[in-house]
Amino acid sequence: MLKQKSLPNRRLFYYGNIVTKEVERISYKNGLVYNSAMRVLWILLVIICLGIQPASAAQKLSLGEAINLALEKNHDLAQSRKDIEIASNNIKIANRLQNPKIETMFLLGRISQGNPHQVGLSVPVEVMKRGPRKAKALSEQRLALSNTDLEAFNLKMSVRDAYVRLAAAKSVLKIVEDQQKVMQGMVELTQKRCEEGKAEQVELMQAKIMYKQLEMLYNQALNQVDVQTFYFNKVLNVEENSAYDIADEELPQDGEFLKLMTPSPDLPLIDFEKIKQLAFKNRFDIIISQNEIDVAKDNLKVVMSQRIPDINLRGGYAYLTAYQNNEEVDGHGAVSGAYVGGEMDLPLLYKYTPEIQNARLELEKKELNKISIKNSVVQELKKAYGQFELARKNLNYYREELLETSAKTLKSTEENYAKGKTDLSNLILMEQAHMGIMMNYIDALSCYYTEWIELLTEINVEELL
Repeated sequence: MLKQKSLPNRRLFYYGNIVTKEVERISYKNGLVYNSAMRVLWILLVIICLGIQPASAAQKLSLGEAINLALEKNHDLAQSRKDIEIASNNIKIANRLQNPKIETMFLLGRISQGNPHQVGLSVPVEVMKRGPRKAKALSEQRLALSNTDLEAFNLKMSVRDAYVRLAAAKSVLKIVEDQQKVMQGMVELTQKRCEEGKAEQVELMQAKIMYKQLEMLYNQALNQVDVQTFYFNKVLNVEENSAYDIADEELPQDGEFLKLMTPSPDLPLIDFEKIKQLAFKNRFDIIISQNEIDVAKDNLKVVMSQRIPDINLRGGYAYLTAYQNNEEVDGHGAVSGAYVGGEMDLPLLYKYTPEIQNARLELEKKELNKISIKNSVVQELKKAYGQFELARKNLNYYREELLETSAKTLKSTEENYAKGKTDLSNLILMEQAHMGIMMNYIDALSCYYTEWIELLTEINVEELL
């Protein structure tokens, strides 16, 4: 993180003396001006003090803390959780009762004679429609829950992956920094040998060139740490100006694999058939595909229920005024009474056949989709399983063979060069080879972590020990 540059203390002291002397001179002339100048001085000192404060460091998070923070505050996951709330409201919508209507009829003019005024209610009654509609809404809620669970799981895996990538970048930076110290020592040793007349100046030039080349590698490694830090904060996606870092300064190794929820590469992996059974049981896409089938089945029931006629019940109050009662009804006075009635939809001309056919086709599509997903799962598991096995073998090869052999050879070459038994070019070549092996080791270590995350992602479990 960029920090604000602060002025040296002596410079601040010098500037303070200048301002103080100027204030004293002004105060000698006018006391009121003195007070104003003192206020200006204090404001200036406060601004300088605030300016030289170091920028706040990024908050360091362990892997567990990073996952919990993302689950709590990630904006993308928060959007998916809104879908669950929407699905819950849709259940209430599906279970609704139809609102009644007020009906009135007032006749005017001669047409009103002999015909009553009416005031009443009309109540639509759905026949065998609320049940299928509510069942579909419940299935859609389960689908929304499964989609949110899948997104939460993918977020956990993405945070783990980003954490490993940032730790790997820091590991590379540490290797380059250690190599810089080694090369600096080699330059000093070569310079000493040149002063003693045991080496040519060209060797010193070669050593300095190699040391300068490491500066470029250092800048690249430092930039990669910044890039992976930005990516880590992007995956967390919790605040607009978030500044989070990881607690680890390098990739855990040598017995610390559980620190990143990863088994030791020395342990045998679980049998593939058991992994396949776990995947079929836990894969969210399989669960989601079944939920989609349930939604399609319930939607077919909803569409088919449209063929069942609905009823519209009516009832109310009707009356004849004395003016309207021009017949022999109770002595030509005002009369009143109640009325009831109803109507029913008859699906005779249109039977919703195309809608029912489309609903059946959608159900068949969802069933085929589930079969396709299961077929793909097996192939994806085989790939992830094979990739992890390869990463584990490569890492063990570096740990058991290459690292120790390379370190011993480099140390022997350094001792021989110090004794004058070999020239600088051999030492430089050995330094380059050792650094390449260390870089490749970090790459193999990072690959081991990421391939483990990929295998867990394919199984849709958070641990497999």
